[in-house]
Formats: sequence, structure tokens, C-alpha cells
Amino acid sequence: MAAVFRVKSAVYPIIFDGMESVMGRWRRGSFVICVVLFLTGCSAENRTQKALSEPDILSAEREIFAMNTYMTLKAYGEQPEAAFDDAVAEINRLDGIFNSENRESEVYILNNNGSEVLSEDSAALMEKARDLSDSTQGAFDITIYPLMEEWGFTNPKYQVPSDPRIKKLLGTVGNEKIKYEAKEKLAELPEGVKMDFGGIAKGYTSGRVMDIFREHNLSGGVVSLGGNVQVMGSKSEHSDWKEISSYIKSDYRISS
Repeated sequence: MAAVFRVKSAVYPIIFDGMESVMGRWRRGSFVICVVLFLTGCSAENRTQKALSEPDILSAEREIFAMNTYMTLKAYGEQPEAAFDDAVAEINRLDGIFNSENRESEVYILNNNGSEVLSEDSAALMEKARDLSDSTQGAFDITIYPLMEEWGFTNPKYQVPSDPRIKKLLGTVGNEKIKYEAKEKLAELPEGVKMDFGGIAKGYTSGRVMDIFREHNLSGGVVSLGGNVQVMGSKSEHSDWKEISSYIKSDYRISS
């Protein structure tokens, strides 16, 4: 019995030492696991707090009626409403200059008086219109306004003109009939000749709206001015725009 006891007593310490070794490793392993889980939890918590603390990119949209059409402005970034206010003011200002039906506009005065000293905006469009006419061999022509009036596009009196009437009015059409002194910004029209910036005014205006969006440090924006679409920057999720239906040309951002 004593021998057995001694054997057992000799064995017991071995078993105990082994168990103690295993338990020690288990405790150390458990401690390491706890530390890892704790640090992982802290890291996840920090990432969550960081994500929550980052300001969300705001977006806003505004619709207006100007230049005889409906317009939609959408912007991404902080304080987009302030940018909208400035953009709408600029749209209305340009509408007051380019609108051929507004008795106080430069275009109306030019058409009815035969001469007018143009502002910087009208001068920019006049020069661009002449360039486009040259590059398209006369296909782009801002002097077709008498035909637009005859068809009733400038008022609700729509009609189909007779062939003799159309032929007569075509005699007043032609960009070469406009006399323009770029240095003085003086434009002159012969009797019967009238012009309209409708083909490029909205493209020019959308370019000005984009300039205003940039001045307000917006991250992105899209404007649709009666079907003339222009974009800048990126959308709220920082993805690129997939489709653009505008045609932008030169520094003046003239769109068709």
C-alpha cells in the first residue's frame, strides 16, 4: 500500500504539475484572447465613433421657372441653400439680359432700336455665336428670330406660315448681317433683322451656376435648364456621374 501510495504520491505531483502547466497555458491563452477581444472592440468602437462623427454630405434640390422654362438645381455639400440663392439670382439676372421678349433686355433693345452696346455677358455670347456660325458653316444662326415669331414660338399664336412668307423672312436671316465691333462691344442690325440667344443662353447660364457652386465649395451638383444638363464634382456617395446629356464647348460651356 505504501509502495502504491508512494507511486501514487509520485504520480500525483506529476499529474498535478501537468495540470498546473495546462491550466497556466489556458489562463495565459484566455488572457491573450480577452486582450485581443478588448482591443478589437475598442478599435471597432473607435471606427464607429469616427464614422458617426464625420459630417454627412448634404444634398438639396430646388426648382424654378426662368427663361420660359422649368429648371432644376441639385447640389451636394454643406449649406447648399446659400448656393441656390446666389444661383437663382444669377439666373434671373441673365434672363433679364438675354430674354428677347423682355422690353428692358439688351436683346430686345437691340432688335427694336437696331443698335446696342452689349454687357460682358451679351458680348461673350455674341462672340461665341459668331464662332459657332463659322465652325458650322452657318448652320448655327441667331438671326432666325423673325421666323420664330412668324411660327408663333415666341407667343401662344402658333401657325404654319405660307411658303412665300417663309421665303421673304429668310431674306433677313444670316449671321453675316450682324455688324459687331468687339472692342466697343457695339452691335448693329439692319432693318428687319432680329436675333435671339436662345440656342446658347441656357448653356452659358448653366456654366455660371456651376461657377457659383464651386465658389460655395460644394462637392457636386447637377443643373437641368429646360433640358440642358450640366454636372460637376461627384454625387453624395463620391461616385462619378454615369450619364451626361449636355454638350459643352469651350470656356463658356455653351451647350446645345
